[in-house]
Order: sequence, then C-alpha cells, then structure tokens
Amino acid sequence: MGNEYGTFSTAKGRLSSVAYYRLSLPSVLTNVDKILWLDCDTLVRKDLTPLFSIDMTGLYFLGFQDYRRFKVFEHPDDRYVCSGILLMNLEKMREDNLEQKMKDFLVLHDKDADKQDQTAINSVGYDGIRFLPPEYGIFNFYAKKAIDEYLIENKHGNYTKQELEEAFRDPAILHLVSKPWKEFNIPFFREWWNYAKITGQKQFEQLRQTLAPIEQFNRIKPTENGQIGTEPVTTRKYDINERIKEHIIDQQSA
Repeated sequence: MGNEYGTFSTAKGRLSSVAYYRLSLPSVLTNVDKILWLDCDTLVRKDLTPLFSIDMTGLYFLGFQDYRRFKVFEHPDDRYVCSGILLMNLEKMREDNLEQKMKDFLVLHDKDADKQDQTAINSVGYDGIRFLPPEYGIFNFYAKKAIDEYLIENKHGNYTKQELEEAFRDPAILHLVSKPWKEFNIPFFREWWNYAKITGQKQFEQLRQTLAPIEQFNRIKPTENGQIGTEPVTTRKYDINERIKEHIIDQQSA
C-alpha cells in the first residue's frame, strides 16, 4: 500500500499509519470475503471457530463496544466499536464501495476525526455495524470498578454487567489497553510475559529491556521451568472483585 495513508493524522505520533491499512483490506484481499483483524496488543486465548462462524449477512463490521463515547459524524454513538478487534465482511464492503467511502471521509474529516481510522469505520459503516459478544475483545480492565465505569459510560446497555464480568474472567480475545510491557500490576500481565518468554531468549531479553525505566522490571527472572513466576503458559480465569496484583518478580530477590 506504500504511502497511501501517509498524509492522514497519526494522533501526534500515537498512531502508526499502518493502522489505516485495515480500510484497504477489501481491495487488497480480493479473494477473501471475511476476515478477522487483530491489533498487535491482543491476546488470543481460545479457539476462534465460533467467532468466525457468526453470520454477517448485511453487515460490514462486528466489534467490541468501545469504552468511551467518541465523535461519530451524522449518526448517534449507539453502535461505536473499537477497531482493534474487527470481524470484517469484505464481500459486503466491496459491494458497497465502503473502502473508497472511508477514504473520502478521511480526506474531509482527517483533522477533526478524534480516533482517525476508527472514526471513519464507525461513521461511514454505521448502518452495517453490530457488537461481538464481549469475550471477543474485552479490555484488560483494572478491576470491577472499571467495569462499573464502563457500564455508566456506555449508556445504551449493549452488554450486561454479568456478561462483562464473565468475559473478563476468561476472555477468548483480550485487548491489552493497559500495556503489560509498560505497566505493572495489571490484569494478564504475567500471562503476556509468559508468552513473550516462549518467543525466544533474545526476543525476551529485548522486551525485558524496554521496561528498564521501572526498577522492579529489572528483576524479572524466569523460574527453572522457564516460566515467569509460578504461572504456566495457559489460560487463566481472573477474580475481578478486587484489583489484581501480578507479582511476577522472584520474591527472594525482591
């Protein structure tokens, strides 16, 4: 795609122009009718066959309802999805020329679209947007309180409190809005680092060094079985009744 999106806003460097590439998937993957887009700050923890089997007749996008309400042009914000995890109906998007419509939208509204490509998706694709079950894309909230705040913010009530709590305990796809490579004592911190460990020693050390400004992270050590702390590389159900403390540091060296 070259520099096709190079002139659009990158939110003062917080967004890579690569994020816009999802808009071009209909014309790039011409032999694909349905695809799952995942941002790099996600953890896939379960088989996604049930997700990919969801019927998308007449729809463009299925996604997790975003935490906050952002600007949607010419439409209410009752169908606003986070673009980090999107099930996309490329066939329908091609039929309706949605790719070009989103590009045209960005030319007109680039400077006042508060979430860049995500704003284009939600504004142009509004009529063809619905929500995924929350287990596919829920955020790694800090605590039960954060889920309560989410429900207050999302006044349209697309998810119940019980649905969000169950999805958080054992998500299929987790969106790491709190970054385990930047923050400490956040949910799923240890699980992410255990997956980082099995990418290879060199890669793990490079990742570990990115956390050097925080003194505690310099003491991260794998145990004899190659794991971080005592938790194996496997899915884990989390207790959300209190803030989750992830103590991965070797306690003897702390």
